[in-house]
Amino acid sequence: MNGSERRIEELRQIDPQEWRVDDLAQVSVAEEASITVLFDERPLWACARSWDEEELAAGSIADSPLFWRLRTLLDAAGSVGDEVPSSFEDGVLTFDVEPGRRYAISTTYEQGFSGNDRIEYVFTVQK
Repeated sequence: MNGSERRIEELRQIDPQEWRVDDLAQVSVAEEASITVLFDERPLWACARSWDEEELAAGSIADSPLFWRLRTLLDAAGSVGDEVPSSFEDGVLTFDVEPGRRYAISTTYEQGFSGNDRIEYVFTVQK
């Protein structure tokens, strides 16, 4: 409510693969490395997914008619990302990362932030 005027706002979360790589936090590793994630607030659940940065970049600049006809199908198939084997114990998430991939850590909290109980943290891994 704004005074006597009622407004409805929709909070849209940007999907992890839709971010520009320059807007993401970056981690630098020379080769595959293990990451341990500690949270300020303990989530009920957490897992990781990943995408290949080169594939994301190719999709963002492709402008052929064939690409545009297939884009909806490609987006639907690729939007979920690849499941990353991980361990979530005692509120700590551990998983391996490799250079050239984008990662999203999906979490669920008992009491959500701004009414949202699911939060994603996104970063990219470079050499």
